[in-house]
This record gives sequence, structure tokens and C-alpha cells, in this order.
Amino acid sequence: MAATNKAKNALSLLLNSKMEIVDLPKKSIEIPRLSQAFGEKMTFTIRALNNKEFKNIQDLAIKFDKKDADIDTNLVQSMILIEGIVEPSLKDKELRDKFGAATPIDLLEKLLLPGEILHLYNQISELSGFGDDSIVQIKN
Repeated sequence: MAATNKAKNALSLLLNSKMEIVDLPKKSIEIPRLSQAFGEKMTFTIRALNNKEFKNIQDLAIKFDKKDADIDTNLVQSMILIEGIVEPSLKDKELRDKFGAATPIDLLEKLLLPGEILHLYNQISELSGFGDDSIVQIKN
């Protein structure tokens, strides 16, 4: 019976809610190396990806041969950063031109070190629901 009450409670909460779940979580991250280089605080605003964006990235990164599928994890990581970093936008043509980058991936690689890329990727992943604290198991 307890599980049924919990299910009813969750259903009831969702059905009776006036809240719209449309805003994706965001946060600002400082890149200390860039702050030092520019002489002032350099922050990137990042956000969670929605399901459609995440699926599109996965679809772009999967390569099929005759028998197997292979996922280009570097492409997945780069595309998640390109979609998840909202300020500064890595898609901005003026910014890409300033740094001589033909694509957003080129700009990403020119601006950030591998560890910074990994850190930002991990932060966007957490915002997107992949963190350890995304769900909490309830003990009966």
C-alpha cells in the first residue's frame, strides 16, 4: 500500500502543479586561467541540455559500419559544450573570426585547455541530470 500512496502522491503533485517545467538549469563558471590572461573575471554561463538536444548530439556522433556502431565521444563532448555554453556563444561568427576559428569546435579548442573542456563538460552533464545527486533513493 505504501508504494501506491507514494505513486498517487507523485501523480497528484504533477497533476495539481501550476509550475511549468520549461526553464533549464543554468550557472556561471569561472575559468581562472582566462581570468588571469584577461586581467578580469572570465565566466562562462552554462545550461542543461534538454532531451531533444542530447538525442540529436548522440545521433550526430554515432557512426555505423557493416556490423557495429561506434560513438565518437570527442564529438559528443564538443557538441555538448557548444550547446551547453550559452555565454559566450561558441557559435558566434564574430568571436570565431577574432580567434581564427572556422567552426565552434575549433574555437572551443583554441580557447580552452583539455582539463577545462572536461570540467565544463562535467558541469553541463550534472545540470542535465547526470550527476549523482540527480535522484535520491528512498529506503522503505
